[in-house]
Amino acid sequence: MQFGDTLPPRREKSALLGIAQGNINTRALSYPQHFFLLTGAELIAMSDKLDKDSFTSSAGPRMGTILIKQFENTAHRTQVIALWQGVFGYHTAHNRPSLAIDKKLAVADDLFFVALMEDVVVGTAMAGYDGHRGWIYSVAVAPSYRNRGIGTQLVLHAERALSSKGCMKINLQILQTNKSVSSFYSSLGYAVEERVSMSKLIGENIPAA
Repeated sequence: MQFGDTLPPRREKSALLGIAQGNINTRALSYPQHFFLLTGAELIAMSDKLDKDSFTSSAGPRMGTILIKQFENTAHRTQVIALWQGVFGYHTAHNRPSLAIDKKLAVADDLFFVALMEDVVVGTAMAGYDGHRGWIYSVAVAPSYRNRGIGTQLVLHAERALSSKGCMKINLQILQTNKSVSSFYSSLGYAVEERVSMSKLIGENIPAA
């Protein structure tokens, strides 16, 4: 897939693919991954195609209007921790949800988002930008709210936030075996880059469990 070949598919197709079946994280793993990227022009065109109105479904909880806003620690922390534990099943010390939240808030970059249905957190997305590349990670949707386009809304919201900071290219990582999430991002215009992902833990910054 080359950049600009086609506009992304309709929301209905994207929603059927689902999201958050694996940990999308900037903390790299030490074996080959699929890398995805998107240019700023494409993400703007994509956001124009998205219908951000209410979503309803006969399966699962009835959907009202989904509001995507910045994470608020007092209001959202407990729900986000529960969501991440259920979706990602974190077991390593450096991936503990409470630690990840504290580290992200310390950066204060306004790139941590929640999807709300009334006051219930039904999804999350984080983004990061270092002035060279943007990243999207920690995208999660509660199982009972999947297949409604929430994952798409979260990703596009994060893309717009990165674009507003001048980001020219967005990367993300998923497990190589996670085909459904790979298809989801492909439907949003991301393309695979063959790379080897490497990482190194900085032990003195990881609190004891």
